[in-house]
Amino acid sequence: MKKSILLLCQLIAVTALFAQLNPQKITPGNCLGAQVTGNEVVFSCENNINVRITIVGSSVVKLWYEQGEFNRTNSSFAVVDDGSAGTDKVNLSEQPGSYEIFTGNLIIRINRKPFQVRFYDKYQKLLLEDYTELGFVKDSSFQKTCKTLRPDEHFFGLGEKTGSLDRRGKSFSMWNSDKPCYGINEDPLYKSIPFFMSNYGYGIFFRQYVQI
Repeated sequence: MKKSILLLCQLIAVTALFAQLNPQKITPGNCLGAQVTGNEVVFSCENNINVRITIVGSSVVKLWYEQGEFNRTNSSFAVVDDGSAGTDKVNLSEQPGSYEIFTGNLIIRINRKPFQVRFYDKYQKLLLEDYTELGFVKDSSFQKTCKTLRPDEHFFGLGEKTGSLDRRGKSFSMWNSDKPCYGINEDPLYKSIPFFMSNYGYGIFFRQYVQI
C-alpha cells in the first residue's frame, strides 16, 4: 500500500504536530532544485522527496509531498475541479538561499537548507510556516506535517465533533462512525470534514490518497 499526502490550502497550513526525529524517519532535507511547469513548481529534495506547489488562485495553493514520482492515478472524490487549469504560470524568483513565489495575495518563501515553506500575505505578514525542517515527516507506518504553533493561535472546524468549538490541543480522527448515543469526549462521530481555520487568517483542507 502506498500513501501520498496532498494539501489543498485556503491561505495554507496544518495544525502543529511536534515529534522527536529518529534515524528511521525521513524528511526532505535540503532542496536540490526547482522546475516550473505552467502553474506548478516541483522542488526536488534529498531522500528522493519531491514537493509540488500548484497555484490554484491568488489566495489558494495546493501542496503535494511525495517520496518518488507523483504517480497517483485515482481521481479525488473531494475536489472534482480545483480550477487551477486556467491559472497563469508560476512567478518564481530565485534567491541565494531560497525561492519565492508571488500570487498577488500571497508570498510563498521556500528555504533551501533545510527545505522549509513559509507563507506570507501580500503585506509580508507571516501566516504560516513549517516547524523547522519537519514540513514533511515519513516512516514506514505514518506520514505527517508539522507547523509552528503560536501562543495565541486557535483552530475551528473539522466537522461534527464533540467538545468545545476551539480545537486547539485536541486530537480527532477523520473517520465517520454512527453513534446514536455518545459522550462529550467521544470521537469519531457522524461527519468528518478535514478542513479547519485559524484565527491567523488561513485555513487548510487536508487530503490523503491511498493507492493499493
